[in-house]
Amino acid sequence: MKKKLLIILIVILLIVIIGILILVNSSIGKEALAKRDIRKLTKTFYSYYYDENNYDNGVKNFLKKYKSTGLTITLGNMEVYIEEKSNSGTTYKSLEKCDRAKSKIIIYPKDPFNKDDYELKFDLLCN
Repeated sequence: MKKKLLIILIVILLIVIIGILILVNSSIGKEALAKRDIRKLTKTFYSYYYDENNYDNGVKNFLKKYKSTGLTITLGNMEVYIEEKSNSGTTYKSLEKCDRAKSKIIIYPKDPFNKDDYELKFDLLCN
């Protein structure tokens, strides 16, 4: 009788542990997907931004100013900017529950200041 009770308790404990792991992994997975999609958006945004500010090939000097402070943009403003430049919307399912006005992306340009030379910091407010 004690063996059956012990087996039942172990099975219940395993079910609880597996449930907790699934919940934790799904929230971590959602955050990873959101960051992956923001990286895609940022690549598009930064390419347009780089070209737009490359008057007289001075974009590198312009970006050097933001090496330590970074360029901060909200998720909503980034999406609007990309939509205006590409004439198409950007929709990512992973970002549907993010607050567009409060979620921010900080882009840190780095040497040698080409289109793909930057690091990102995320300040996301997503459910």
